[in-house]
Amino acid sequence: MAEAVVSFVVERMGDLLIQKAVFLKGVRSQVERLLEELKRMQCFLKDADARQEEDERVRNWVSEIRNAAYDAEDIVDIFIRNAETKHFIFKKWMDLYKIGKEIEAIQIRIQDISKSRVTYGITNIGEATNSASQMLMKLRQSSPRIDDQGIVGLQNDTNQLVERLLRKDQRRTVVSIVGMGGIGKTTLAKKVYNDRRVVDHFQYCRAWVYVSLDCKPRDIFQRIINQISLSSECEAERTEKLQEDELRDFLHDFLMEKRYLVVFDDLWKSEDWKYVANAFPRESNGSRLLLTTRNKDVALHADPPSVPHTIQLLSANESWKLFCRTAFPGDDPESCPPELRELGEKMVGKCAGLPLAIVVLGGLLSRKKKTPTGWAKALNNIGVHLSGGKDGVDAMLNLSFIDLPPYLKSCFLYFSLFPDDHVISVRKICRLWVAEGFIPQEDGQSMEDMAEDYLNELIDRNLVQMVRMSTNERVRECRIHDLVRDFSIKKAKEERFSEIQQSIASVHSTSSSTKSRRHGIFSDFERYASNKHSTPHLRSLLFFKLDDKSCQVSRLDFVYKCFKLLRVIDFDGVEIGSMPSSFGKLIHLRYLGLSYTGLETLPTSIGNLRSLQTLDARRVKDVPNVIWKMENLRHLLVDGRTDDMPLQIDTLRNLQTLSGIRFNEWGDNNSSKLTTLQKLKIRGKFELERVKFSDSIAKLENLQSLSLDIQSLPSNRFTSKERSPFLTMNSWLHLYKMVMKGPIVRLPAAHEFPPSLTQLTLEGSQIKRDPMPILGNLPKLSTLRLRTGSYHGIIMQVSSSGFLQLKKLQISDLDQLKQIYIEKGGMPRLAQFQIIEVDCSIYGLNHLSHLHEVDVSINASRFPLIDGLEVFPGLPMWVRPLISSSDWHHTWRHTGENKGLVSSYNVGKAIEAIQIKIQDISKSQETYGIKGIGEATSSTASQRLQRLRHASPRVIEEVVVGLKEETENAVMQLVEGDERRPAVSIVGMGSIGKTTLAKKIISQVSKLTKEEAERIEGLQENELGDFLYDQLKERTYLVVLDDLWNVEDWKFLAKSVPYEMPLLCEAECWKLFCRTAIPDNDTRSCPPELKEYGEKMVKKCAGLPLAIVVLGGLLSSKNQSPTEWENVLNKLQAHFSRDKGVDAILSLSYIERPHNLRSCFLYLGLFPEDQSVRLGNTKRDRPAKFNWEIDSFKTLDIDWVVEVPTMILKMENLQHLFLLYERQDGKPL
Repeated sequence: MAEAVVSFVVERMGDLLIQKAVFLKGVRSQVERLLEELKRMQCFLKDADARQEEDERVRNWVSEIRNAAYDAEDIVDIFIRNAETKHFIFKKWMDLYKIGKEIEAIQIRIQDISKSRVTYGITNIGEATNSASQMLMKLRQSSPRIDDQGIVGLQNDTNQLVERLLRKDQRRTVVSIVGMGGIGKTTLAKKVYNDRRVVDHFQYCRAWVYVSLDCKPRDIFQRIINQISLSSECEAERTEKLQEDELRDFLHDFLMEKRYLVVFDDLWKSEDWKYVANAFPRESNGSRLLLTTRNKDVALHADPPSVPHTIQLLSANESWKLFCRTAFPGDDPESCPPELRELGEKMVGKCAGLPLAIVVLGGLLSRKKKTPTGWAKALNNIGVHLSGGKDGVDAMLNLSFIDLPPYLKSCFLYFSLFPDDHVISVRKICRLWVAEGFIPQEDGQSMEDMAEDYLNELIDRNLVQMVRMSTNERVRECRIHDLVRDFSIKKAKEERFSEIQQSIASVHSTSSSTKSRRHGIFSDFERYASNKHSTPHLRSLLFFKLDDKSCQVSRLDFVYKCFKLLRVIDFDGVEIGSMPSSFGKLIHLRYLGLSYTGLETLPTSIGNLRSLQTLDARRVKDVPNVIWKMENLRHLLVDGRTDDMPLQIDTLRNLQTLSGIRFNEWGDNNSSKLTTLQKLKIRGKFELERVKFSDSIAKLENLQSLSLDIQSLPSNRFTSKERSPFLTMNSWLHLYKMVMKGPIVRLPAAHEFPPSLTQLTLEGSQIKRDPMPILGNLPKLSTLRLRTGSYHGIIMQVSSSGFLQLKKLQISDLDQLKQIYIEKGGMPRLAQFQIIEVDCSIYGLNHLSHLHEVDVSINASRFPLIDGLEVFPGLPMWVRPLISSSDWHHTWRHTGENKGLVSSYNVGKAIEAIQIKIQDISKSQETYGIKGIGEATSSTASQRLQRLRHASPRVIEEVVVGLKEETENAVMQLVEGDERRPAVSIVGMGSIGKTTLAKKIISQVSKLTKEEAERIEGLQENELGDFLYDQLKERTYLVVLDDLWNVEDWKFLAKSVPYEMPLLCEAECWKLFCRTAIPDNDTRSCPPELKEYGEKMVKKCAGLPLAIVVLGGLLSSKNQSPTEWENVLNKLQAHFSRDKGVDAILSLSYIERPHNLRSCFLYLGLFPEDQSVRLGNTKRDRPAKFNWEIDSFKTLDIDWVVEVPTMILKMENLQHLFLLYERQDGKPL
């Protein structure tokens, strides 16, 4: 976690150097040196984090680093606060001097901490897996043996998995079992592996291997061979001597033409799977691989078409049954003494259906006396009992935590601030993460989108649970398991990350309270506010209302008085009397949550909150017109205002969400400046000119969601006979979600709606004609909600060709509706149908083959017959009530005649500073134990990438497109009658397909005999070279050398003619894309609604095969929906850069270039996409007027000048001059 803290502080202080450049100008060099020191230390912290579990010395060392990083952040934040609030120059200079000294002290402190690592014998960090993790892995190492007595449930899961393993599908299939740690993945895999049906089906070739975090491919291959190969003792000894890649190839050859089942238990990383999977033939003989993993992403990468099997938590009955079996071993497993049952049920309830927790609890109680007193004591200390021990719940969860990348650790620990069983809005927690600074700013992707990606990764890792998903398959609500929350609370407290305050007694329960950065307050709000706080460096304060009782904080003066560095305050639902003006002094505040607090008015001082990103003031009646000052505001929610004060918002250039603005205010602002706006909610009387309003919406190119709450329309809204639509919406090209509340009387025609509309909600529309014929023709509509008063008719009819893309239909509170008819062929993709308080008959549900959920909320006495439900086979039905900065400043210094002297002095000082900086860097090499620079061994990352790319001559034809002509040409060169030994070279950029082409060409024609293999084992390098020469002499041979980099390694390339690999053509690109993105479909087909997005993404790959394969693999693991593909298209570059993708391959080429070429290569990044660059010419912007110091210019390029500036004659160093000129008078230049 210290790595995450240091990484966060480095990112945060780097941002401050840019955003607060004016204030930090005098101490910039000190801050930069401090950042460099932290970055150097950062490299060691990941391994140190893992080792601190076993070694108290490491734990203290890591703690000191974390504290120093926090203190460094505090120093800079305090200085900026003082600088922005003080107006006297002398005080500012005093603060500047003080911060300079404090930063230097922190830097010396960090250097001392670094040196202490060696002094106190903390060595080998980063060299090996820590022994605590190794011990836990040893305890968890699984075998296929199983004890049925300790298993409850899982029979349905077992039958489902056995059925998948025994299907007649001959394709080699990967079946994955996914779930959180301790949920029973290994137990289920054992049941499946030992099932009699599976044993009979794979009777000759089954194997079980335990993988773990520390994946060792050679050991895995060896263990599988030992289980499936009935080899002699001599053959066994020979395989023991094989190298890793040789062992992989041996296993592959052994499994050829066999039907096998191999179980990989506890697989953690996709890259481990990619390497190991190459050992298993893809022959069509019905072979199966069974994985257990905590990470859904690993399962999807292993076999995208195969849906992972997710294990559910145990039910209350199953939990109790398992508890009794473990707490009363040998007795009747269903029995429990009556006097213990209530206590037992409470303890089992705390386990929340997690099998491991129940087994640990039952094992503990089985060793204790069966008395109410003993069990009551266990109940009071249940958290300690469940978490303790090497094989307890916390140990299991800690493995998942250690495996998290640094950027996810802070996000995960943030859940510790929320109460038990609290359902969390995804939108809210993403905004909180952004406000905290956990999410970096990257080009091409908003921080909110990246935060959502982080959340999805935590869900895929089974640390966070999804509660509700939208129809476009985005998570809307989430929560965490109770025991995961308990673990996060303990870990957050250890790391000084956060603490929860459930009672006032807990405020000073430990000394760490004074250092904690965040507080979650669940009760005793008034007492918390009145308490004397000792946490001046608190960054976040979150209040939670846990029940329906009145919760209030009458005075908020304590906030600024005690917590001047706050970034986040959330009072959501907690009553507050008034807000003091001192809140305007919280200049670091980024998130202010005031929704449903009963607050009447906001002070005008909030206009000083220039760093604020989110202002949630829903139900606040009076909002002053100072919002325009908040230049960093991203989300403004002011629904429920009753004041008449108009708000200016057109200065908010970063605004993404605007909710609660009135129509007249929208018209008064220049909305075209809101270029980043994505979600807009407008309310009130519609008194604007409709064309002007429609145009204002059309100009918002990033707008995705629009809600119009129209209280009334002007009387002249329509022309005669209502021929004109209410609004011109077909120019709203990017809008996909729309809510329309209020009267519109008549729907526009289908072609007058936004062309990309996928979600539509109508409420109070007062439509008299059946809307289904029009709405059914909207080509992309996937969600339709018709709510109260939207339709005043009696009958709705869906035609056979209507709603071809609709997945969710909600009909709510339509009092006059009596009948709904659905023709056969209509709504073919409808999956969810919600009927809320509608007394009508529905005909044709039996035609809806994809319908799997019907939600009904209706008075039972009024419930009509739904024709077709009883005859529709297998339709499940659930009946339940529905709830529903400062910018950079350029300072010009005029120094008159002394300009040269001052410049020389400044240069001298700058050179001295750089010299000191270089000396610091050199010293840090020894301090941080950086050894071996310049030696042959490459970095661990490069070694890992090279292992993943390690090629064998096997080729998988189904994922190869094109190359037919190239293969024939190369083969002709190899077999033509040239008697000399030629070298045929295949040349091309990284990832273009050189290795694939070579695989298609080569055919190995001979292998070493057993005796030859044994003889060469002990030969030295030169002896081995001589042996190879003698073997090949007088033979016709073909050898492929894949991935050759240096001419020095091969001296004969000068005699060869390289074969240049071309990029794929457009047709080949599309064919390869379809094969990888839609592997189960016809390789030439793609769903029509996805084709446009697919073609755009393939075009971005520009014919590069690896990019297309990476893209196709990514899409094959995602839902085949337009929304999902559009989301991938918008973040395409980020996907190419991740893991071991395109960037990793190209990075190898970049690393190999000499330094003089790297700058030349990087310079090409300045030019636009697809632009041809003229050689021998450096382009310049066209100058309107020369006012620079030009005596050092060497190249000048001027386009379309009317008159050549005379000062060109003064350019004594000019070597290249390009002029494109035009004389207006026609005279020569």
